[in-house]
Amino acid sequence: VEHYERRRASGGVERIVLADVSASMSEAVSEGKRKIDALREALAAAPAARILAFSSTPMPIASAADLPVPGGNTALHLALELAATFVPASTLVITDGEPDNEDSALRSAERLPGMIDVIYCGPETNQRARAFLMRLARAGGGRYAAHDLRRSPAALGPAIRALLTGGT
Repeated sequence: VEHYERRRASGGVERIVLADVSASMSEAVSEGKRKIDALREALAAAPAARILAFSSTPMPIASAADLPVPGGNTALHLALELAATFVPASTLVITDGEPDNEDSALRSAERLPGMIDVIYCGPETNQRARAFLMRLARAGGGRYAAHDLRRSPAALGPAIRALLTGGT
């Protein structure tokens, strides 16, 4: 409990979304729609938050419509480091895969103020990614949700809204 209270008290007021735009986000999910398309639609309908897109490098973007074409690796540690510069109250990580370096990502998460919630939107069968992202959410005093975009791309929007607004 103390860990969670300390995390909650360490942040400011801003909400940040770290949106994975690595190469795997170009994979098809349904009827001509790719993972990146589902993410773009879900974020466009989400409550206001600062969006940082990340692949090999993170970058702030103005809106969900500005999510770049997917490509590159999953440098989650760099995205978490950039998020820390904004001293957020909460950070929502949305990713479909495994980070380039789990240890670096966890170390970066330790230095990130505020809570860290995670939405895993990759295949249910990727137990390694799911286990790591559960650890990340636990370390960040936040919540974890999983939505396989290949099975239910429309479920991503409600999950994002719930985590950004504090719902369950």
